[in-house]
Order: sequence, then C-alpha cells, then structure tokens
Amino acid sequence: MTPEGSTSRWLMDVGERFIVLQKSCTHIQVFCLLCPSKHS
Repeated sequence: MTPEGSTSRWLMDVGERFIVLQKSCTHIQVFCLLCPSKHS
C-alpha cells in the first residue's frame, strides 16, 4: 500500500461524504422552502 494510494482513497472518501452532505443540505433547504410556518 503506497502513501499515494491511501491519500487518493482518502480524498475519494471525503469527496463522497461531501456530496452526500451537500445533497442532504439541499433536501433540508427545499423542505424549509416548502414549509409555510417558517415564512408566515
């Protein structure tokens, strides 16, 4: 196992987690926009 390989694997793992986090944040934003009690 080379350091370069472990680093790229770590970057891929972080990237995947970031994408999942971004998607969940988008879902939360859409939910907040659809929720009328927040605006009234």
